[in-house]
Amino acid sequence: MRVFQHFLILAVLPLVLLTAQAAPAPAEENATKQEIDQYVALVTNYYKRPDPRQALAKFMRIDWDPFLLKMDVGRRLNFNKVAATFYSRIVRLNPEQAMSLANQAAAGGMKYHMLVLARSIALSGVEDRQAALQVLQRAYDGAPGSNPVGDVTTETVFARLGGARPVDDLHRPITVPFDLDMMWAAFYASGDKAFVEKIARLLQGWMPRDQLKTRLAYLRPRAEIQEGPERNEMRALLTAQAAAASLRANARSHRPVFEVLDNLSLDRNTRAGQVAKQILQSLQ
Repeated sequence: MRVFQHFLILAVLPLVLLTAQAAPAPAEENATKQEIDQYVALVTNYYKRPDPRQALAKFMRIDWDPFLLKMDVGRRLNFNKVAATFYSRIVRLNPEQAMSLANQAAAGGMKYHMLVLARSIALSGVEDRQAALQVLQRAYDGAPGSNPVGDVTTETVFARLGGARPVDDLHRPITVPFDLDMMWAAFYASGDKAFVEKIARLLQGWMPRDQLKTRLAYLRPRAEIQEGPERNEMRALLTAQAAAASLRANARSHRPVFEVLDNLSLDRNTRAGQVAKQILQSLQ
């Protein structure tokens, strides 16, 4: 049984595309790859030049159905959550544009685009979210594309979204590596260093490779059997390792990430500070 699977937001889309390109791709699929590359660049740098309508337009320009169908259920759900986290943070920061974005998606979006935006608006907690959800619900059945929710009726889906509790991603616990993806999505959407600081605190649980290998060899047989302290420790160790890798991957191109690590590295008496310093040294 595979207990953990982790796909950083920077790797999700290229991974899907590599699968899609196992056979020679027609010209239209190459064009889609270029659009996805542009979309990934927009997402990971969004906070530097924020434009909610452009971010949604780029998302809607892509027919995601062929790529989502190549994912297993777990990856597809994770991808959906990361996308909703990104747009939810955008809506939260721009509450006056919630209705405008809903109208934009209703006018030209596919079912998947509308559902992601609907989830984003529902989770954002903005004041006019119910009216925005109604706009999307009215357009949903007539929109092109496959139905991501299967046999569940449109009324049921939107009723659940309408009753969903708003979520502030800054208060989400980080318990498994995938949770990092949602933190990074929220950071990309906002540029808020608080998300990076939350990730960086996990460095306190980082472990050198040889020690990690030995500890995991002890924990894995026990963690595979049932929930318990061994599985929790295994999750924490893998999440700390993933946090370090994701901070290193983002520090070079995102000044706020570098600044968080630089500040943390001044605390030489903690494991987190020591690991932060190692990460910065690896970038030189």
